[in-house]
Amino acid sequence: MPLGSLTEKELRSVLRASVGPNGRVVFTKHARERMKERNISDQDVQRVLKRGVPDPGCSEHYERGCWRYRRRSGETVVVVVVHPPDKVVLITVIA
Repeated sequence: MPLGSLTEKELRSVLRASVGPNGRVVFTKHARERMKERNISDQDVQRVLKRGVPDPGCSEHYERGCWRYRRRSGETVVVVVVHPPDKVVLITVIA
């Protein structure tokens, strides 16, 4: 298990960088399936990554060898794995 999760400031920085010109968001097959099923666009996901806040009650957890973070904006919640400085892997989307 790693030493610890990212601070909120560090997480915000990586999430914003991931949707910037040199950043990268990788969508898992599962995430794409859930997005289609729930009518959530790439732009919706980017909005959550840019402006989302920690999801109350379950903002982070350690699973399968890495920290996972839940972010919310409106009714949309994304679960991501972060690879600093600017890569995010989108695990799933909840609406």
